[in-house]
Amino acid sequence: MEEYETPERVQEDMHERVHESRERWMSHVALSSALIAALAAVCALLSSHHESEGMLDRLLASDQWNYDQAKGVDARLLKSERGR
Repeated sequence: MEEYETPERVQEDMHERVHESRERWMSHVALSSALIAALAAVCALLSSHHESEGMLDRLLASDQWNYDQAKGVDARLLKSERGR
């Protein structure tokens, strides 16, 4: 004689399969979220690095401009003292 599954057993099997598929789906979502978070952290670090580089370049340009201005003032001062 063949064994037939009872409706309760079929329903239990369906619930188990749905639960398993949800767990797989959720693990994929969790893995994707973790990868996106890691990528965002790397992007934030790179952004901070480039911001610091830009600030350093700006400071060096300002220092160079001040140096050139000081040389110009010194040259004019020497020229005016020679003319006296």
